[in-house]
Amino acid sequence: MSHEIRTPMNGLLGMIDLLEKTPLNKEQKLYLEIIKNSGNSLLSIIKDILDYSKIEAGKIELNEEVFSPGKELEKLIQIFFGLGQKKDLKISTHHGKDTYDLVQGDKEKINQVILNLVGNAVKFTPEGGKVSVFLDIEELQGDLIFLNCRVVDSGICIPKDFIDHLTDPFFQVESSNTRSYQGTGLGLAIAKKIIELMGGELKIESEAGVGSEFSFSVLVRKMNESSIKTISLEPVERKDWTGMAEEFPLRILIAEDNDFNLQLMKLMLDQLGYDLEVARNGKEAVEKVQEQEFDLILMDVQMPVMNGLEATKESEKILPTQN
Repeated sequence: MSHEIRTPMNGLLGMIDLLEKTPLNKEQKLYLEIIKNSGNSLLSIIKDILDYSKIEAGKIELNEEVFSPGKELEKLIQIFFGLGQKKDLKISTHHGKDTYDLVQGDKEKINQVILNLVGNAVKFTPEGGKVSVFLDIEELQGDLIFLNCRVVDSGICIPKDFIDHLTDPFFQVESSNTRSYQGTGLGLAIAKKIIELMGGELKIESEAGVGSEFSFSVLVRKMNESSIKTISLEPVERKDWTGMAEEFPLRILIAEDNDFNLQLMKLMLDQLGYDLEVARNGKEAVEKVQEQEFDLILMDVQMPVMNGLEATKESEKILPTQN
């Protein structure tokens, strides 16, 4: 069900991105921005519902990777600078040097929680207010450490009667101050479940005339840097992607059964100057790999006749025999 719901929405947003690159007048650009914002909002709602369904079904898993909490926080906060400027908000971060040390944990889910908490703070803090994010490391026994995060805002006060219900699914505070803010009421419910899954706890405090504070701690492992190999890469910046096929010629195969997705990928790659081979199912993809060599294969997972995972395994058997 997740695949069926996300696919058309991602296709729609992809087409909007392509349309943005075409000549448009001022009025058309405004209409397109409204459509794009509405589409992103709908995709966010869909994601919340699907995420909560996974959590309730016990199908959510932790995927650990090595990352720097301090660096991740800096990247996350940049997302809110645009909205912060529009509302004349002062958004600040406070974290020590030790937060830049490498740790092992579920980076994606920790980022998801922080994005949710900071997003709520920015949304519910009136113009001219403040949002501050604090991050610190608390060492425990061995290599275990607590990653502590606090999001403090000068926004609307949350009534004490409602604080215990904020993490209930679909719960929203109904008042004249909050009615204008949209959302599913699932964000905090998801954040709470994720935090608990990582051995932590979400705490909420609010005081009239001061604002609110959302804080959490999760268990991660401190990494020994001597055991980690690092590769320094220079960032690549490129504004004009037209003619890329001449500079980096590639033989590309796309295996995709969804007409909308296929059309979108063909349009995107056509802008770069690439010609494509197309397979409509996994079996066709394997047959094309047998017939000719490809530098890049874009394989969908859910396809008829033979799915993408099976097709990839079959293709891997063929590839080593090709020169």
